[in-house]
Amino acid sequence: MDEYYSVDLAEQSIRGKIEKASRGEHQGGTPYGYIYDKNTKTLYPDKEKAEIVKLIFKEWIKPEQSIRGLCRMLNDMNILTTRGCKWSDRSMYLILQNPAYIGYSRFTVGGMKRNYKHPDTITAKGKWEPIIDMETWNLAKQKMDDHDKKWFKYKKHYTKNEFWLRGIVKCSDCGKSLVRCNVKGKPVPFFQCTGSVSYT
Repeated sequence: MDEYYSVDLAEQSIRGKIEKASRGEHQGGTPYGYIYDKNTKTLYPDKEKAEIVKLIFKEWIKPEQSIRGLCRMLNDMNILTTRGCKWSDRSMYLILQNPAYIGYSRFTVGGMKRNYKHPDTITAKGKWEPIIDMETWNLAKQKMDDHDKKWFKYKKHYTKNEFWLRGIVKCSDCGKSLVRCNVKGKPVPFFQCTGSVSYT
């Protein structure tokens, strides 16, 4: 009975999230550039950080700009992420591919790997003010699609060996996630900071 209750509770939770996603309600962490109001359960632009988001998109749609160049620009300006860390390729990807900035919510059941093109992904109009206009978003998305096609052969694949601490263990120096590494000849795996690996 305990096992049945646990499974049923999990299914109810998923159904609830799907219903919220269909109504365009925000779920998950608060995107950079927004403030989440618990009373109204919606997002409101953070005036200072919203300007940074606009700057990111404005710079990204320039033909000569790169992900690495964007990170370097913000880090040189001493602008930190929500967690107080320096910008990395991964954090920049999350900004440029988040439809919350055009006023849309997105939810995928079991979407921890962030497969935004999954057929079960739900995208719906939200109730908050967008930071980025649709024209800029479309230009940014087109450039991101071209970028992914160009660099697909260099893309790192997800680890085949899942482990329960994935995404939880962080680097004590920079705050980025630690990934488990297995080296031939070493029977015991070790953890390495993603900040020490290039993700161009």
